Amino acid sequence: MIFITYNNPVGEGVQFKLSLSVLATAALNAPNTVISLQTNDGEYSLPLNVIDFTAIAQSLGTANADASIQVNISAATADLNAKIQASALNITASQLGSAIEFSVIAAGNGKTIELNHFGSTYVERSMVLANPVDETHATVVLYDPSTGQFSFVPAVFEKQADGSTKVTFKRNGNSIYTVLSSNKSFNDLSKHWAKGDIELLASKLVVKGATDSSFAPDSHITRAEFAALLVRSLGITTDAVPTAFTDVKSTDWYAGAIGAAVQSKLVEGVSGNSFKPNDTITREQMAVMISRAITTVGKARDSIGNQNQLLAQFQDKASISSWAQGPVAQAIEAKIITGMTPEKFIPSAKASRAQAVVMLSRFMQYVGFMN
Repeated sequence: MIFITYNNPVGEGVQFKLSLSVLATAALNAPNTVISLQTNDGEYSLPLNVIDFTAIAQSLGTANADASIQVNISAATADLNAKIQASALNITASQLGSAIEFSVIAAGNGKTIELNHFGSTYVERSMVLANPVDETHATVVLYDPSTGQFSFVPAVFEKQADGSTKVTFKRNGNSIYTVLSSNKSFNDLSKHWAKGDIELLASKLVVKGATDSSFAPDSHITRAEFAALLVRSLGITTDAVPTAFTDVKSTDWYAGAIGAAVQSKLVEGVSGNSFKPNDTITREQMAVMISRAITTVGKARDSIGNQNQLLAQFQDKASISSWAQGPVAQAIEAKIITGMTPEKFIPSAKASRAQAVVMLSRFMQYVGFMN
């Protein structure tokens, strides 16, 4: 890790200008190098292995020595914060502190290229809120100024000795980020066993109700719905991504989520070119998607050696599909999924919305995407 610090007045943006050739040399000699850029508004950790130096030089039409990487860390203007606050009110949320914008730009030969897609690499950044926050209600979000919409960003909150809160969040792209506080509940959750997890992920803008006032926790969840939840929990954008599935139309509400899930290698079809988006998802299918998500964020552990031991506790282990046994074992080892009873896993059981949310909550905590 290489640290570069600038003691700027709070609220005044900072631009770090780094030589492309120097970074390219550093990446060649130490590919896992991370440049940590620190200001009084926020911090940004740039892994050099997300930069394609050759492609940048070709696109700019210049040698690395004549180009630079510019990292911008800027607090939002009063006007932008006002728009964010208005959008937050529309979803019964409130903004905590100022928004902050991060951008990475390659410049040279009179041209610029914005670097905004880092594949499967989650780039870490942070900001500090002046006061303590309730981490069960607080959530980091990406703000889209063109639509006024928010989307969840993986984050953890850490109380500091001076009473402030350090917010560390990660995403595979750049944009405008802020922290919202929301306290969401539903009328049909009273005394429900999954009430806490449902309210937690609803407040973090990961899950939504069946209606504004009801969640329908015991209703079944479809393959498309679970794929959409998983994509949302990973902070992946759902821009229009075409799929080869003949039963997923571009006009379907879940098309973007399934396209993003395919691109991130979270899902595959059921048979041939079919995804069967409206089929109820089974417990073993959920375990497979969760296992792939663990791999996507780089938290996978090898469970093959003790797979038999992990599955031996279940009398119905033979009914777990061969393609699901490894993922089920991994999810059990991570304590993300358990048996329906101590002796039965029941892999083909249709999953409920509540079960899906609880699995998702455990997954997010396991990979460090929330407290």
